[in-house]
Amino acid sequence: MTVERLYDLYYIKRHIEHIDNKIMQLEESCDIKSPDLSGKPRNPSPTNKLDEIVPKIADLQNERALLALELEEIERWIHSQRHKDQLIIRYRYEERLTWQQVADKLGDGMSAETCAHLHYRCLKINK
Repeated sequence: MTVERLYDLYYIKRHIEHIDNKIMQLEESCDIKSPDLSGKPRNPSPTNKLDEIVPKIADLQNERALLALELEEIERWIHSQRHKDQLIIRYRYEERLTWQQVADKLGDGMSAETCAHLHYRCLKINK
């Protein structure tokens, strides 16, 4: 695992949330309405909204699936670490805390330098 991949963790989660919201908006925009039975003339060549929206939703779902696989790989690596190392990594990369904030949150007289050292040792051991 690399620092760069761990930094991606935050952005992957945000991107998945964005995709989920976009899919929900697209699905809501294609609600099927009852047919117009008023007898008034209609547009001679109406466009079918579903023909445009369904491929967009499929593309977004494929993108989300790829991101979910990457997220799962990172999460599996984090979960394989010791509990304290997991906390350090999650505080640093998910919550975007500084080393000092990580140390403060862990307590036990931990220093920012110790947190950073444990973090980098974890990355070095697990190459």
